[in-house]
Amino acid sequence: DWYKHAVFADRFVEGNKGPVAARNFAYLGIAGYVASRPFLPVKMRPLQKVIYTPDLPEITHPEHYFLPAILNSCYHDLSAHFFYPATMEAKEKKMVLYTDWFETIKNHTDSATLSRSEDYGRRLAQAIYQWSTSDKEGHQANLHNFDRNYALDMSKGHWEPTSEFPMPPLLPHYGQARTFTICPEDYLAQSLPEFTSDAKSVFYHQ
Repeated sequence: DWYKHAVFADRFVEGNKGPVAARNFAYLGIAGYVASRPFLPVKMRPLQKVIYTPDLPEITHPEHYFLPAILNSCYHDLSAHFFYPATMEAKEKKMVLYTDWFETIKNHTDSATLSRSEDYGRRLAQAIYQWSTSDKEGHQANLHNFDRNYALDMSKGHWEPTSEFPMPPLLPHYGQARTFTICPEDYLAQSLPEFTSDAKSVFYHQ
């Protein structure tokens, strides 16, 4: 339900182009995994070696917590952070979703566990959001999709605007945004073929 809400709210956030929206969903996914990890079988936990995250708050005694309550409060707060410019309708839907789940969840656990779980969910959401703000290129990228001071390289083979849509490039520095599943220093891509307009070249055929 929270992911469906995120898809709905994302539609109303100005500037949330594809790469920006994908980044927000990545943080939601990390939140869900970190929250769920203590409840998972041991064989399903090694993903922590793949996702490059800081030291996020984790629980050590999952038997004292209720996962649905953790996720409900965590996703509620993260949605408020990542989709804050959304319409009033989206914000009202967020509150209704949280309340409906809270009413259901409270019937399946005791009040102390519920309170403890909700508190952890909020702390996790805040930690993840604070981590997201340290990503200079990614944080609030929806507010600056275009760099109007970007210096174009007008040599052959480089991007250039068209007469039909004379806008600066979209998110030209987004390749420097934070990665989640790989460490850039450990990843070496094969160099692209040299640019040429020769119809017989490897570049041309690619």
